[in-house]
Order: sequence, then structure tokens, then C-alpha cells
Amino acid sequence: MKYNTEDIEYYVREVLGSGYLRGLFINKDAVTGDLSVEDTDIVTNFSPLTYVQNYCDYNNYYVNMGMTKLVIVPKKANYVIKIPFTGYYDYNYNEDTNDFEDYALGHERECSDCCDQEIALYEDATENLRKILLPVEFVGMIDGLNIYIQEKYKIDFDGYYYGNDYNPSSSTSVRKKICKKISAETQTGLSNAFVELLIQSYGIKDTVNILEEIEDLDIYDLHGGNYGFARDNRCIIFDYAGYSDNYYYE
Repeated sequence: MKYNTEDIEYYVREVLGSGYLRGLFINKDAVTGDLSVEDTDIVTNFSPLTYVQNYCDYNNYYVNMGMTKLVIVPKKANYVIKIPFTGYYDYNYNEDTNDFEDYALGHERECSDCCDQEIALYEDATENLRKILLPVEFVGMIDGLNIYIQEKYKIDFDGYYYGNDYNPSSSTSVRKKICKKISAETQTGLSNAFVELLIQSYGIKDTVNILEEIEDLDIYDLHGGNYGFARDNRCIIFDYAGYSDNYYYE
């Protein structure tokens, strides 16, 4: 994928600032499930406290995040920038001042990050599975943070399905039964509707092989926000490192 490293550094600096970065830390309450990731800020320093606000929309880019990484989406580029979190933070709540204080590092990850895991999974995958995995590319480091890029996708499956662009009633009853049977046997987490579209694109045999390989490589956490369609309308999975409760405790 073609990109300009100066442009990428510009976006990273715009979001994270140009000063010293202690890391990129998610709120512990989001890790434990006591707070939704949509309601948490990402801390970059503790003294003085600096942080990144979630789901912000600016003139030429916007920012969102999940449980494992921050994503910068330049509006005019053909890629997104992924920056994995380096750990989580904790804080104390002062009832007298009705404010949060004493932010402190709770845990710093020592194992490989989610994007590095995606690169390893892509390298281990067969050409058949690679047809639907959107590759991740390591760009370099900025202030100790690993910076990755990935091709910008068109829409995730939740947005596609619930936007009424997909009509399950248009499917044949035979194909729907096949999709249901395949999905039940493979247990990948991909929806029957998405499996049906894979069959339309690649046929039953290749689709079964793809789903079995997803299981063999232990690719999980495949909900409708992690797969969807590329800009050329191909079925793709763009977040495939997975997430579990022990991600921050390994």
C-alpha cells in the first residue's frame, strides 16, 4: 500500500501531541467491563495528565477505538492508522470534589500487541483465507509506540445489515439452510448472512475451508463490527487478533 510517512506522523502528532508520551492506556473499568469503551478516555501521560478523547470528528480525520487499540481515520486517505494500547490505568474518585484524581498506571502489557498478532496470523494463513483477511502493515515507531496502517474498508457488517442493504428473504431456502448448517458446524462467530455472501463469492468448498481455517488459527471475537466489506465490495475481516479477558494480564 502506498503511503507517506510524513502524513502518518502528522496525524499521529495531531491526535497524541508532540511531547513525551508515557504510553497509550485504556481505563481499567473498560477492561473489567464496568465501563463501556465508548465512555472512556485514553491516557498518554499521568503527570501532568494528558489524554485522547474517544470518537472525535475533526476536519480532516476522526478518532475511534476498541478494547485493544486507537484508530485514526484520515478522511481523504485510503488507509487507517492503528496504534495498539500499551496497558491500562486506574484512578481514585473523590466524592468531596466530585472528580477523578490520582490517575496511575495500573498495568503495562509485556506481550505482543494486537496488530503484531494480526500480521502473524496473516502470514500463517493460506491464500484461501487471505482472500478475506485485510492485511496490516507495520510503519514504524513514534515516541515508543508501534504504528500500523491498514486499507480503509467500506462498511462493517453491522452497518450494512442494519442499514437494510441486505435482505435475507432474497436468499434461497436451500442456501440459507446450507449457511446455517456450515455456521453451526464451524462456530466461527460469523453471521449466517455473512457466510451466505462468502458462499456466493467463493463457493461452498472454499467457504468451508476458510471457516475451518479460522477455527484452526484460533481467530475469534468475530462480531459484526470486526468484518464487513472492502471498498471493492469484497467480504473481509479487518479486526482478527481477537480479544479476551486475559489480553491485559498475560
